[in-house]
Amino acid sequence: MRASDRLILFNSAYYAKYFVNVLNTLSYPSETLNEYRYPCRMVARAALPNAVPDGAEVTIVYIDRWADGGYRFIPLRHGDLQACDHDGSMVHFRVRLLDYVEQPEDDAAFQAAFAACISALDGPRLVDGDPLNDQDGNYALIAQAPPALVRSAAREDLGWDRTVLAVQQTKAYASHLIGYPVFTRLAIVADDDQTIAVRSRGPALVASADLVRGHRHSVEVSFRHPAYASIRGRSPVLEFETTENIRILGARSLALDAPANREFISFAFNKFSEDSEGALWLRGSMCDEDQDDRRLLVASLPVIFRAVDEPGLVPKVVAIAATFAIGLALLGLSRELAKVSLHQGLAWGDWWPTTALTFLGVLLQGVAALWAVRVVGRKFL
Repeated sequence: MRASDRLILFNSAYYAKYFVNVLNTLSYPSETLNEYRYPCRMVARAALPNAVPDGAEVTIVYIDRWADGGYRFIPLRHGDLQACDHDGSMVHFRVRLLDYVEQPEDDAAFQAAFAACISALDGPRLVDGDPLNDQDGNYALIAQAPPALVRSAAREDLGWDRTVLAVQQTKAYASHLIGYPVFTRLAIVADDDQTIAVRSRGPALVASADLVRGHRHSVEVSFRHPAYASIRGRSPVLEFETTENIRILGARSLALDAPANREFISFAFNKFSEDSEGALWLRGSMCDEDQDDRRLLVASLPVIFRAVDEPGLVPKVVAIAATFAIGLALLGLSRELAKVSLHQGLAWGDWWPTTALTFLGVLLQGVAALWAVRVVGRKFL
């Protein structure tokens, strides 16, 4: 495998699981894992296990099977290969998802260049004018991709938005034949508006994030809902499911009352839970699902949260103790000055040093007490 080569994995939403996996590819946070699997007959020899090294660059490409004039290719995400194995009949690629691909400015030129790139490798193509023919080439192959395929979007939010717009207009997602798709993107935000890193740890297909104990956090949910016009009268919602030790602060559901929007849902660990780990995930539902076999389809990657102590706890405790001790010392000094003033019979106008020391001592002790309540409350409550 040459340094300029990359592994290209295709998905055409041919079956329901593949349909949802496009949602997963677009929704999962950066640095989380997703899996792509294919029958052995659809994997090029150069892309078989033991032929592709771990860490190889990967690009995920969606195929619009029903596009006018033949297959149309929409690049989705970049990533790197974490594992590749097979179970006899299927090859499994486990990919760490990274940047969104910058959508080509000249789509016609990109389609021509990319088709030429994969044609010699028996890449996917329309066979006999039948988009339902699944004997249509290799869906995992190694290629030296055209420059337009390797460009990353400058901003994650814009990359997600433009890529989703391209996919949701294709027949598979606009016709709702398999279900009603909802494209989502999640971010975890701390109470200081800083985004918290969410990534996969180990081989499991879950995401993990460390949350400072006692702090309030929010889930930033961006969504695009191409079926909005078709089912807006049927109350479609995104519901947040959690483990028992995660508490949603407010409504647990998000009404899909617009074709696109961004919302924030606040949550926190239950104060008296002994378990330091909890989880949150999304589920889509409609008020009359029983009357329609087509479900609201949404990516659902569980996010595992681990409660961690606020950094710098020990220095803060030392600083609190020092502040309290200084305040106590100032109060002691003010009492000694008061005794001297009484013994010497000083006038009230000469008592200002004692008054100032007393005020400063009480102030420092008050600050230390409030600080202690805040730190101890976050740590243990």
